[in-house]
Amino acid sequence: MLQQQQCVTFRIRGRCMEPVLCDGDRARARKQRWYLPGDILTFRKYNGLLVSHRFTGYAWRRGWKLVVQADDAPTPDALVPPSHVLGRIESVNGAGVSIPLPARLRAVGRFAMAVSRALARKIHVTKAG
Repeated sequence: MLQQQQCVTFRIRGRCMEPVLCDGDRARARKQRWYLPGDILTFRKYNGLLVSHRFTGYAWRRGWKLVVQADDAPTPDALVPPSHVLGRIESVNGAGVSIPLPARLRAVGRFAMAVSRALARKIHVTKAG
């Protein structure tokens, strides 16, 4: 596990985060104490695969977990434990990454949609039971 302020460099594979991250790009991620909606995080999935997706918010499920989602995905990924996060992408091909306000607001909106879907499922289950 990376300590805060350590970084990792890797090559992007896939197209789910285009145009921000393109297949073949070289990216660098740095571990942070906290992440903001809209940040692009690199994390290790349970199968060991490295993935870089947009952070939308935090969820409490037996401890804090991170909610992430590919830019081209309709729904969030499985919740990510903080220990699986390698860091926030801070550069791509040597250029710094700045997240514009509209991208941060879209991330907050996606998080709100995920929360509302989860609440609707919970209400539906409660009424059915």
